[in-house]
Amino acid sequence: MPRDHFVLMHYFIIFFVLLSTSSLATAQQRQSSNISRGSSLTPTKTSSWLSSSGLYAFGFYQRGNGGYAVGVFLAGIPEKTVVWTARRDDPPVSANATLLFTTAEGRLILQTAQSGQEDTTYIADIAQTASYASMLDTGNFVLYNSNGDILWQSFKYPTDTLLPTQTLSAGMELFSSVSETDQSTSIFRLKMQSDGNLVQYPKDTPDTAPYSYFSSFTDGTGDKVTLNLDVDGSLYLLNGTSFKLKNLTSGVYTRGTVFMMRIDSDGLFRLYSHSLGNSSKWSIVWNSTDDRCDPKGLCGLNSFCISNDLALGCRCLPGFATVNQDNRTSGCERNFTAESCKSKGKKYTLEELENTSWEDVSYSVLSQTSKEDCSQACLVDCNCEAALFKDGVCRKQRLPLRYGRRAGDSYIALIKVEETSESSTDGILPTRGGKKEISTNIIIIISCLFVSLILVIVAIFGIILHRYHVSAYRRIPYNGNIGFCGDIAPRSFSYAEVERMTDGFREEIGRGSSGTVYKGTVMNDGEKKRQANRVLAMEKLKEGNVNAATEHFQILRSENIEFVVAPYEADAQLAYLSSLEVEKGGIVAVITEDSDLIVYGSQATVFKMDRYGNGKELLLDKVFDSVTGTPSFRSFDKELFIGMCVLAGCDFLPSVPGIGIAKAYSMVSKYRNIDHVLSVLKFEKGSQMPEDYPKSFREAVAVFQHARVYDAGIKKIKHLKPLPQQLLQSLNEELDFLGPYPLI
Repeated sequence: MPRDHFVLMHYFIIFFVLLSTSSLATAQQRQSSNISRGSSLTPTKTSSWLSSSGLYAFGFYQRGNGGYAVGVFLAGIPEKTVVWTARRDDPPVSANATLLFTTAEGRLILQTAQSGQEDTTYIADIAQTASYASMLDTGNFVLYNSNGDILWQSFKYPTDTLLPTQTLSAGMELFSSVSETDQSTSIFRLKMQSDGNLVQYPKDTPDTAPYSYFSSFTDGTGDKVTLNLDVDGSLYLLNGTSFKLKNLTSGVYTRGTVFMMRIDSDGLFRLYSHSLGNSSKWSIVWNSTDDRCDPKGLCGLNSFCISNDLALGCRCLPGFATVNQDNRTSGCERNFTAESCKSKGKKYTLEELENTSWEDVSYSVLSQTSKEDCSQACLVDCNCEAALFKDGVCRKQRLPLRYGRRAGDSYIALIKVEETSESSTDGILPTRGGKKEISTNIIIIISCLFVSLILVIVAIFGIILHRYHVSAYRRIPYNGNIGFCGDIAPRSFSYAEVERMTDGFREEIGRGSSGTVYKGTVMNDGEKKRQANRVLAMEKLKEGNVNAATEHFQILRSENIEFVVAPYEADAQLAYLSSLEVEKGGIVAVITEDSDLIVYGSQATVFKMDRYGNGKELLLDKVFDSVTGTPSFRSFDKELFIGMCVLAGCDFLPSVPGIGIAKAYSMVSKYRNIDHVLSVLKFEKGSQMPEDYPKSFREAVAVFQHARVYDAGIKKIKHLKPLPQQLLQSLNEELDFLGPYPLI
């Protein structure tokens, strides 16, 4: 088909779809049942007004076991689901309540009778008189004036749910409900901020980063960004010029399926789908995080969150008890009475919780200390009720402690608790004059004799052990080998030897109260020989010259073997060739043992090929589409994948100590933004992360995305992918690390 005809047909299809959509919307509004003034509802008789399809309803629904509330709900499925509630924080009403669309004023009011007095509440706040109302098939309840203009609609006042075609505009928020049966406002919120960022916070906290637990990381993109849900289940952010900033989900239209997005009572916001026409339940399509302990405040004060694949739970800190067993957000309170700083009667100890942390509101920070010193510092400080210890830093805290959780890091929580009678010796011994003194003297004499006997045994054993070690040390051959002998403990090393083993103290792997630990290698004779051979091989490699390369090229030409000279990284060149069609000089697959080919974007890579031509083929598209793969990269884009690989360590940049492939995958999966991962890493690793690591990281990522390759078609050097202006600015246009240019 000619291209012009194809384009014409393409525009015709778009026009037809738009026309059909417009007609459908108009028809839907016509078909929706209009509600005239004077109509009314009661909980026990006519309790709701249905949409034309019967899918949605507006009216009374049962709220828990305590009465009724007014709202919008899905009535066309077995599992009645509330999606909007009027005046959600008002108490439930009784069965004698009436919802009335008034005749004279055209107002929607709720009338209740309590203690013989009638109470009237307005459901919708409107300035004009409404002529009629309608429950639309979109789930939107609307009030119109006599001209058919919308005066009020439930879509403009969302509670905890977004429905298809509904938007969350800049400055608006969704608040979680207490439970499935209690739609009153709970403790979590999802806000579409005026800076373009979609963020989750606990209720009643500032809109600042320390309190957030989810972010779309789209801040700075404008003050008119909206969160949108389409009928196909696609959830995305749109700016003021209708440019799609970010896809949270990719929708696929399925006939007979409805979607909704909700911020649930556990603080996560999820996208759900439900297949109409059968008895299926709501299915989770997407959720904001896989870590159910991310929502801050889920477990209340002085408690911490624990979760696994099966369950979510809250535990009180040592020395604390639950305030309300039926409400985990109520937190915990001390099970003992703490004294003021002026009192000295009680004794305390510290209980330890590993991998546990909370909001850091420390009033005192001690550096270069040990865990034992941190514990002692908190014990002697009457203001200190808990402490966080990590990497030699002690952070003293006061109660209450909030946002506690099990953390996958090295934080140690130290909690001050009252010393129990079982652990104290006060008042245990009898007090009966002379008998006490006699028994005490006997105990002292026996103890002294026992200690003396132990000291004699230790001294004899020490002399024997010393003589054995001296004899063994004399057997060490003095040949400069700094390895280990089989029959003795490791010997001491000189400063020069340690400097050589650690490659000049290049890689620090930890710090403690007694010093700094560096990564090093102690080589035996075999390792020394291998090292020498490696050095020799590198020297031989440097002896290669242009003449040798030319001779090699001539041999390839004589055998009619096509070849391309890579200007920089051969891996990048191979990945580029794999992206081309074979007819245009591309290759079918790359045979290698180097996993970097996947990061460069090799479309098809064969690993572990044997002499019979058998190997394992890995297709790049399947890396991101696999449902059964472990770990799964379905939620990753290529940028996140490359960032994860560089974070775990690559040829261009070693990993930060303690960060392997599993940790890198976990962090990228959790934060979904590489810049945010680097910020968290800097906070957690401190001095273990080199100052120039972020710059080196960006350069390494740029190599995998934009390395220089040779295009045989145009006979010029180009980049794997075009260089974006933002990257050029961040690197000050210093691009030598991408490979030599031009090629001679």
